[in-house]
Amino acid sequence: MRNLLNPKWLLIINTAPLSLIFIIYLSGFTLIESLLDERSIAEWYTAGILFLVLILSTFIYVIYSMARKRSIQIAYALISLLFNISFLYYYWSVTSVLIPNSIPNWMLPSDTIFYISIALMPTLVHSIYIIVLHLTSSEKNTEPWYNFLGAISVPLSWYLFFQLVLPLWQPLGSDFTEHAGIIFLVITTVIFLFFVMRFVYLLGIRREKTWTDFTLTWRIIFAGVLPIVGLTLNQSHDDIFGNFTNPWFYIISVVNAVLVCIPPDTNPKKQLILFGLKSVTIVYIFYFFLVFLPYLPLSVLLIIIAGAGFLMLTPLVLMIIQAKDLFSDFEFLSQYYSKLKLYGILISGLLFLPACVTVNYLNDKAVLNRALEYVFEDHDFNQSEPNIRLASLKRTLNTLKSHKSNDFDFATAKPILTPYFNWVVLDHMTLSEYKIHILEEVFFGSTTSTESRNAVLSATNRSNENIEILSAEATSHYDDQEKYWKTSVEFKIKNNQPQGFAEFVTNFDLPDGVWISDYYLWIDRVKEKGILSEKKAATWLYQQIVSGPRDPGIIHYTSGNNISFRIFPFKSGETRVSGIEFVHKEPQSIKIENHTIQLGYPQESLDDESVSFSNVHYVGRYQKQQLPASKRQPYLHFLLDYSIGNENKLETYLNQANKIERHAGFSLNDSKVSVVNTEILTTSLAQIGEMKLDFHGGFFLEKAFKKLLINEFIEPKNSFPVFIVLTDDINSAVFTRNLADYTFAIPENTQFYVLNSKGELTAHSLIGNTLKGISISKISNSFDSTVLWTSPEGKDYYLAADDQPSIIPLVQLESVQNQKPMNEWEAALTAHAEWKKFRFGTQSAQKSWLNLVRSSFESQTMNPTTAFIALENESQKELLKRKQDLVLSGKHSLDLGEDVHRMSEPNIYWLIISVLLLVLINRFRPTFSKSKALNETR
Repeated sequence: MRNLLNPKWLLIINTAPLSLIFIIYLSGFTLIESLLDERSIAEWYTAGILFLVLILSTFIYVIYSMARKRSIQIAYALISLLFNISFLYYYWSVTSVLIPNSIPNWMLPSDTIFYISIALMPTLVHSIYIIVLHLTSSEKNTEPWYNFLGAISVPLSWYLFFQLVLPLWQPLGSDFTEHAGIIFLVITTVIFLFFVMRFVYLLGIRREKTWTDFTLTWRIIFAGVLPIVGLTLNQSHDDIFGNFTNPWFYIISVVNAVLVCIPPDTNPKKQLILFGLKSVTIVYIFYFFLVFLPYLPLSVLLIIIAGAGFLMLTPLVLMIIQAKDLFSDFEFLSQYYSKLKLYGILISGLLFLPACVTVNYLNDKAVLNRALEYVFEDHDFNQSEPNIRLASLKRTLNTLKSHKSNDFDFATAKPILTPYFNWVVLDHMTLSEYKIHILEEVFFGSTTSTESRNAVLSATNRSNENIEILSAEATSHYDDQEKYWKTSVEFKIKNNQPQGFAEFVTNFDLPDGVWISDYYLWIDRVKEKGILSEKKAATWLYQQIVSGPRDPGIIHYTSGNNISFRIFPFKSGETRVSGIEFVHKEPQSIKIENHTIQLGYPQESLDDESVSFSNVHYVGRYQKQQLPASKRQPYLHFLLDYSIGNENKLETYLNQANKIERHAGFSLNDSKVSVVNTEILTTSLAQIGEMKLDFHGGFFLEKAFKKLLINEFIEPKNSFPVFIVLTDDINSAVFTRNLADYTFAIPENTQFYVLNSKGELTAHSLIGNTLKGISISKISNSFDSTVLWTSPEGKDYYLAADDQPSIIPLVQLESVQNQKPMNEWEAALTAHAEWKKFRFGTQSAQKSWLNLVRSSFESQTMNPTTAFIALENESQKELLKRKQDLVLSGKHSLDLGEDVHRMSEPNIYWLIISVLLLVLINRFRPTFSKSKALNETR
């Protein structure tokens, strides 16, 4: 263990972690700098310079010592201890200035304030250990138990101070008392840790010289008893330090205890095996050493209160004992084996557990990604089955849920492991509880909250009735050369509620061929131009900002052509100004709240020809009016609930299907039926009884509808389906969103019907909330009219017979003219076609999504993957950029957070300190009151 005197260790213990923390703090400072006052900025510079001096001074000492080939001197350890503790004292005295309350808590991680303390703890522990090594001679027969008594005397002296000295304390001013108390706490804690480390070190020396009952007893206590007791107590107290309930924590702990308690063997082969096994289990102890390292300053206090401080010291004690054993074993074995072989065994052992964890996490990532692609991404609808091992998925989802059981930083579900899991599996993002529940529904048939599902499926936001649009003034310009319109609409919006802040929320539908190319919001007499950003990052930031009186505005797609438009905040009686710019090929009109807004001027001559590119056809509204009408024949398509739990209902469902001819005269001869669970299989109604299929998984009705609608569009016929869902519980049907992006495939009908085993019939919309229906007596045979348009390549398309243009994405590439878009509107058209193709399924959904975001940025027109957001200050803009980079580097079906309105949880450090202070105050309140009364009497 005297190897720790090598100055190279300081590069690992001090220079590397502190340099990383310096970069993290520098990044945080650049993010919030524009929100800080002059005093805070000056304090940031002071703290940064002092911290940099600590890093550089140690690094210079390392270089000097290595050049002189000198080990670490006790003078360095003493100076390091003094200066690092002094810096921590200074740092904690100015934290409220460095990160004032005016900084929103969502801009920086809630645990940012603790990073420096955590990073400096290894340096402090190492300095104390260096002092121990220099003050302890391995030649002298020093009894370890003297140091044990010295360690015990520290908490005992604290207790006596509280009981005997404090009642007679004569205050010399609040500042002096506070500083004196902190200095006393620091000095006594350092003394306590010194005696503990010296006791353990002497215990290791005794093992080298002779194995005694005394040595074995202490090893059994620290390696066998205390770790199991600690794991059990932690589990019985709601996993306050982390979730260590996995049986492997107990198994490895028992194995490690056996290895620690086995006496050294003179047989080199046996000792080599023990050396390899110890190399594996010391990583387990090192893990808990890191977990409890931030709590070491509290260990004395916890010993006084509950005696639990000894459990916190267990990893530190074992770390010293086992590292000492490994060094001793290495020296012994080097007499029989080459050092290269021993280093190979040592490194292999140290990497074994991390490798097992990493391989496990990579498997979790692969399984989770396949599940996400199948459920949330439009991934290859021709895939017959998800090809997912359900046992692995179940374990992965349970891991994700266990990680959400605790939001504290140091007491995350599995400290250190949980952030590592988030990095490897989730790309530093998260998966919301709602999506976890949806995955469980699809693959295992479990149920989730109907309320939360309805909230997600609702395509529109609820408007604030107290806020009205006073005016919407449109200004249009037609480009004769490029042949498209640009229309700017400026809104004046007023909050009529008598008091408090309010948010303006509205939704409106864009006609086909109209896209949003710009947005602005007036904030504090400044016209803030909207930033075109990835939608998930923009909506996350907007939702965070509205938790406080800051100024954001956002506009983005919800589903189909529906647009969400939101501005916050409005003071009582305040009128705010915002504007949106539209690009469009033809004059159109849109309705926003009570205002019908004309985009372009119909009286001017226009180019009404169809437009074609390599991925899209555009049929203008005037051209559609000249197309021949087309009337297709409807037929019934049944979707049968084949999810788990419906085994006994199959015959009843089929009987109801056979009675359907009474509804509007439909014939069953041409009908089809699809059995739907996790997958979908389509056949004729006559053959369904002959099929031998398993009832399993959930009722994934959304995927079934998507697949059927896509097939209808790709292979149009002179007939179209009328969908009837056979189920007793439509609320068990899994939908992650509505189907507004697919309804153009069957322009005649945007409804489907639900028929239960009692013969009750309800009608539902494919647009909006698909789970909400209305009771009806029969299926209507009245459908919307269509027209037939034939492409230049000779393919027929059925289009809605309305006064709107139609956009036809080319799912299968066709040879058309005008391959490259020339102007802003044409670029938006081709990008919109790519979005349609994306929703039709692809084997490379991630790449297609990134291309959609990129095309939106290049054309500067918003599409369903992006949003326009107006922000108040540079810090918000910088955070938007960072979040966008995070989203674009990760999987697009992952999330940035949970419920945006949830308050952040207190940090575990604050929680523990608060509990300890409350315990002390309650215990010693009579003493303080007595002292105060005595002083007042005097």
